[in-house]
Amino acid sequence: MAKQKEKDVFAPLVEAETNGDNYDISTEDIITRLKQWQKVCSFRISGVDYNTVTLKFDTLPKDIAAFVREAYDLCPDLVQIDEEIDLPLLEKQLPKTKKLDLWWD
Repeated sequence: MAKQKEKDVFAPLVEAETNGDNYDISTEDIITRLKQWQKVCSFRISGVDYNTVTLKFDTLPKDIAAFVREAYDLCPDLVQIDEEIDLPLLEKQLPKTKKLDLWWD
């Protein structure tokens, strides 16, 4: 039964065909990474579109810096030079907001 529930959690990504095609990142790549993250933290998927996923964290990973680097690896658009958003800023924001918006332009 756990497998069915796990599948349902990611169903919206499959339905929306969420991807980062411009970075050669498929829906399956995103789901694989989210499943890996489930082993180190707890989050809910609160928003999904064809090029976006919003995560709201119940518990954060112990190593925020490593997690943010992994998030950047999955979603290079996290860093916005024109808006002065960089990895150190994301490391500071995540424990406060407990939210991560992934998007692929």
